[in-house]
Amino acid sequence: MMSKILNRGTVWALLLISLVFLNKSAYPEEKENFKLRLSFKLTGGWAYTSIGDINSHLESFNNNETFEEDRRMGSESIMGEITKLNNWSSDWEAELRLDISPHFAVGLATSGALHQKNEDCLSMSGPGAWGGWTDILTFRPEIKARMPVKLGIYYSFPLVSRVSVFSTAGIGYYSASISKYERFREILYPGRGIYGMWKYWETNRNSSLGFHGGIGMECSLTKNLALVLEAQGRYVKIKNLKGTRQEPDSNDPFKIYERQGTLYYYFYSRQGMGSVLSNFDLDIYEEPPWGTIPEISISDVRKAVIDLSGFSLRVGLRIKLF
Repeated sequence: MMSKILNRGTVWALLLISLVFLNKSAYPEEKENFKLRLSFKLTGGWAYTSIGDINSHLESFNNNETFEEDRRMGSESIMGEITKLNNWSSDWEAELRLDISPHFAVGLATSGALHQKNEDCLSMSGPGAWGGWTDILTFRPEIKARMPVKLGIYYSFPLVSRVSVFSTAGIGYYSASISKYERFREILYPGRGIYGMWKYWETNRNSSLGFHGGIGMECSLTKNLALVLEAQGRYVKIKNLKGTRQEPDSNDPFKIYERQGTLYYYFYSRQGMGSVLSNFDLDIYEEPPWGTIPEISISDVRKAVIDLSGFSLRVGLRIKLF
């Protein structure tokens, strides 16, 4: 994995270096009076992030056919919902940019970290042979992504007086982790007790190269200050997530059972209480989960993915340092 990242990074670095040298012979009439210029850009706005399999799992659980039918019928037996992690977040980017010709520039940037988490409950109630029951599910998913390091190239050209447009493309180094706490409680009426269990898994932080591209517009306010508007898209997928899973030992609730492995994404179906509960699930296993028993079925197994792909819309200033 790391060798692939380094190889891709080397290729892009060579392309950028080649661009610098090639531009010595490009636009000769403009190069005569051109000097290298360093500037600092700071922009802020909003970003949309796909997030990936953790959101697909949460959405599929909440939209289970059994739950949907109960909601459509206005049943009081089901209350609450499980919501996805928010795809939208505030965003900023800081960049040092070096103009290497009248039309081309290179930039080194970082942008805001991503941290999204939820806590939601879903409760289900029903009659029983000896009294009623209520099941309560609590989910606490969380994703954390550090500030990336991004290397980009720019091509710009004037549009009208004081206004220019540009396009950009480049690579970035991204890292992230995800986790989920899940608790189940069953209350038996009248006064027949409470049964509960929980599980928690978290992945180690993993990293990957990503690719970005975008377009924008600059309006010069003074000789050394410009207003910047830009839209940027990115493609980033972090795979092969290793981590740890914890839950109470079934024979001793005060003893914690722990296992390490890989985070898998799969389709899970369970028969119970006269209905079938089906959803896409995430959990950590030493080997891919497989097989079928009378009450539970697992299929469509693959390694889980953190998807940081998305887009950003930002506005800010670029200050020419020299």
